[in-house]
Amino acid sequence: MLGSYADAIRLLRSRSQPLFARPIKNHPNNLQMREWLEQLGHKSTEDLDVVHITGTKGKGSTAAFTESLLRAHFRHVSKPVKIGLYTSPHLITERERIRINFQPLSESVFTQYFYEIWNTLLSHGTDEKNMPGYLQLLALLSIHVFKREMVDVAIYEVHAGGRKDATNVFDHTVVCGFTTIGLDHTDFLGPTIKDIAWHKSGIMKPAAPAFSVAQEPVARDVLEKEASRLGCPIKFVEICEAVPEHSNLRLRAQKTNASLAIWLAKTYLSWSKDELSVRDIHVGLTQCNWPGRFHVIEQDKSRWFLDCAHNSLSLPVTLEWFESEARPPTRSQQNYEGCSRILIFGHESKRNSRDLIKLIVRYCKDHEFAFNSVILAPYERYGSTVHDAAAEEHAAFWREIQGLTPVSSVPSLADALVTAKQQSTRDGVLTLITGSTHLVGQALGLLQEGR
Repeated sequence: MLGSYADAIRLLRSRSQPLFARPIKNHPNNLQMREWLEQLGHKSTEDLDVVHITGTKGKGSTAAFTESLLRAHFRHVSKPVKIGLYTSPHLITERERIRINFQPLSESVFTQYFYEIWNTLLSHGTDEKNMPGYLQLLALLSIHVFKREMVDVAIYEVHAGGRKDATNVFDHTVVCGFTTIGLDHTDFLGPTIKDIAWHKSGIMKPAAPAFSVAQEPVARDVLEKEASRLGCPIKFVEICEAVPEHSNLRLRAQKTNASLAIWLAKTYLSWSKDELSVRDIHVGLTQCNWPGRFHVIEQDKSRWFLDCAHNSLSLPVTLEWFESEARPPTRSQQNYEGCSRILIFGHESKRNSRDLIKLIVRYCKDHEFAFNSVILAPYERYGSTVHDAAAEEHAAFWREIQGLTPVSSVPSLADALVTAKQQSTRDGVLTLITGSTHLVGQALGLLQEGR
């Protein structure tokens, strides 16, 4: 039975559940995922060359940089290569998570392969109640697509952690990368950096090289011990001199992620007896466009800054980026001194929203930087509105700890965008939208529709 694309999305989302709610047998070999893959006709994943990336902050950007570097190289040498990219979460549609040569799967291709998986697993005796979970289905779909479409290399971002992640099922990892490791998903990964680093170290494979950005001592120690145990050479990398000066790469965090991506791309190419050139690096990094991450949209006098920061590691970087744009450090840049500065914020999960509010208030105080107003907005997550009930509570908390900036809550994200526009001065308005990938994705959709 082949249903519509809408039916496929409905079935997929019906499997939504916490990251590790469904037990997977025999970690770290991820036997259950392997059983499903075998039922789909994939007895091995050895024919899929994989670059595997984990971390707490910046793993999606690093994956996108790596893909862009490889694509720039193969385009430069006129070699027809298919590059798969698997990332999470998505902004607007699940199809964004699975890309070939950076193009999201079309609705027809997504639907075709989804039902191949769904119907095949049902035919092997799996009832609908025991079908793979949401993230497991997406990981299975990506592998099935990349193998059927014969991609040459696949770049994978883990969902969370690594050791117990549904993406940790590959027989042939060419190279793996670690972005900054910090506290996040503590309900699933454990309460300490050591716990979280242990989970993330689980993507290492014997003899496959690993690269990491600089880590705090506890995380570094965990990675080094696991690398030694597996015979996996690991290198901790600094910012590469080859990273070009560009608006995409203004912040240290962006340069760090780009540097890690350079090492990952270089290692893959050297493994395949090829070489990443300085030109490839310049083109790949400057032309990398990762929607919803350090994303700017200009509409008349409104300038919208969107970033998916949702934890205590990524949010300060987003604030630094917005401050650098809203208060330019050099006279050569446009002066926005007369513009209103608005923050649209939405965050509702098991992570502590109050901690992020305190972080924003503290950042503004420490940097003597102020928003003219803060708007707390609800957003949709898989068709259900979240954050609405807590918005006024968060607004009251914000006023309690920082009473100078006007803080309001609105009934919808569309209302938040209208409210921000209405606060424009003669010089315009600069609006930062952050706090949740779902918030940013919905805002991006509304802005692209011109609403």
